[in-house]
Amino acid sequence: MNHTPFFSILVPVYNQMGKMDSCIASIKAQTFEDYEVVFADDGSTDGSYEMLLGFAAEDDRYSVYRHEENRSLLCARYTGMTNAQGKYLIFLDSDDTIVPDTLETIYNHIQKEPADIIRFGFYTEPGHYEIHPPESDEPFKDFIQGRIPPQITKNCVSAEIAKKAVAEITPFYCNSGEDTFMSGTIYSYAKSFTRLDRCFYCYKIVGGMSREKESLNMEKLERILNSLDNCTKNLSAFIGKHRPEYLEDCRNTCGLMYRYELCHFILNAADERMAVEFLNRFGADENCDVFDYGCREVLPEYFKRRLGVYPGDKMKFNAF
Repeated sequence: MNHTPFFSILVPVYNQMGKMDSCIASIKAQTFEDYEVVFADDGSTDGSYEMLLGFAAEDDRYSVYRHEENRSLLCARYTGMTNAQGKYLIFLDSDDTIVPDTLETIYNHIQKEPADIIRFGFYTEPGHYEIHPPESDEPFKDFIQGRIPPQITKNCVSAEIAKKAVAEITPFYCNSGEDTFMSGTIYSYAKSFTRLDRCFYCYKIVGGMSREKESLNMEKLERILNSLDNCTKNLSAFIGKHRPEYLEDCRNTCGLMYRYELCHFILNAADERMAVEFLNRFGADENCDVFDYGCREVLPEYFKRRLGVYPGDKMKFNAF
């Protein structure tokens, strides 16, 4: 591609053979056509790579980059950012979609009010539950202090800003907490933010790569905690070097990731024994506050639900 596209749509892919029709259709349906699509295949073993090559053969705006082995979602997004040619980046997971006028609306907004990062909302399917971007005059500060969530897919990012972040980081294995790491690094370089109070991004919570229907076990928890440990270590090092005044805030925000996973695993545990085992895994000294929170708030909530004492809605907890 000799032409420099305005947008690069970055799509990480891992074992999504036959599951990307909606994602591709939403890209093809865009009313603004000055874009490229950068696929990063993260060591798929099911024929996904060959499927992506087929997409690329049909449209010269599509390109495919491959990891020979699975390196994680963070690394796949890193590969996408490294190879993007566009002026602005859109992050799209392979089982999600964007509405047809996403690129056109964001392009028109940038022409009137250019910014390093344009924040927008998303909705969930099924149910069409809309989540609009929170108001914020200082998104980096509000993110690092835990007031707005780390949702890198719900941002349009200047490629110049993203590549500054890419130049400063070394990719590492991370499939949980990757949004926190990427938000912390990319937001830290941004000088200007704008907000579109529309939901462009559709997050599929059933099927695909969603965690909603997964079975939970200690092996999965160990993998997730390993990713969170990697994220905490690398983000703390980055913030300590580039924004040291926020280092303590960074540590607190990373703690929220552990709380989120603790709640997810305990409240969805198959039985009481497993719930207690999940909680005990958070008993190490570095996670003692998370463990105490689980003992005080989450485990009692689990038993109330199991006993039918409190039928309640989703538990409200201080996490993302």
